[in-house]
Amino acid sequence: MTPEYTYSATSPEPGFQERARDLFSFDGRLGRQSYWLRALLLWGVNIVAIILFAVGGDAGTATIPLLLGGIALYIAAFMASLATTVKRLHDRGRSGWFMLIALIPLVGFWLLIEVGFLSGEPGQNHYGNPVA
Repeated sequence: MTPEYTYSATSPEPGFQERARDLFSFDGRLGRQSYWLRALLLWGVNIVAIILFAVGGDAGTATIPLLLGGIALYIAAFMASLATTVKRLHDRGRSGWFMLIALIPLVGFWLLIEVGFLSGEPGQNHYGNPVA
């Protein structure tokens, strides 16, 4: 399991590689505040990807790198979104497969309530220690 990073005066702040690995990791738990911060960041990344799609698709072959960059950015943001939601579900004591409930009409909104508004399980659960 990859633990959520905690900072103290005696431990160094994690570098870029550790943060990137944590962003794409499906292990561990994630609290509500961190979930919403990551969700907002990933919404911004998706907006940039859409802009790259639009610019790369309109200007012809000269902007194929922009189009490919938009595709790569979108795929990376999608994978990070999946990992973020799975970690939040882990904090609630649920498997990542619970995310499939979003595919059920009229019931799928429960995923937003589950990950966005309900608090995590107190204490250790099957997925690790609670996030500080």
